[in-house]
Amino acid sequence: MFSVRCAVIWLVALFAFSADALDKPNIVIVFADDISARELPVYESSVWTRPGRVKDVNTTDPAYLAKTPVLDQMAEEGVAIRTAWSATICGPSRAMIMTGRYAHLHKWWHNNAKGKSPTGHWHWPLYESSPLQIGHVAQQAGYATMWAG
Repeated sequence: MFSVRCAVIWLVALFAFSADALDKPNIVIVFADDISARELPVYESSVWTRPGRVKDVNTTDPAYLAKTPVLDQMAEEGVAIRTAWSATICGPSRAMIMTGRYAHLHKWWHNNAKGKSPTGHWHWPLYESSPLQIGHVAQQAGYATMWAG
């Protein structure tokens, strides 16, 4: 069973209809935090969460299963990551995916608690703790990058 606070990570390769796309596909990473993988039908969980504040929050009633046709199509036509590790809250989870490192290396422990850097910054910037991030690797491979959240 998946943790309710687990982050869900999708890596989807979408192929455009051009000659260049045959050599280099577009890559879109959809990263959602504060949601359990069990809430998305593509992960085929046998139980999901009933909405609202009810005594028994878990349900198997198909009426409460999320409808995610676009995510389902992206997973079917692209690549979906089925197992990933994350922190329990958004900031550290995002730092993990950007850097490929656990919190003890990037020092982002909590949304408001980031380690002190060796250069004296109170909040250790990711570019100091992890100089080679996913965006840098993609740019070195000739991709344009963007991070939105």
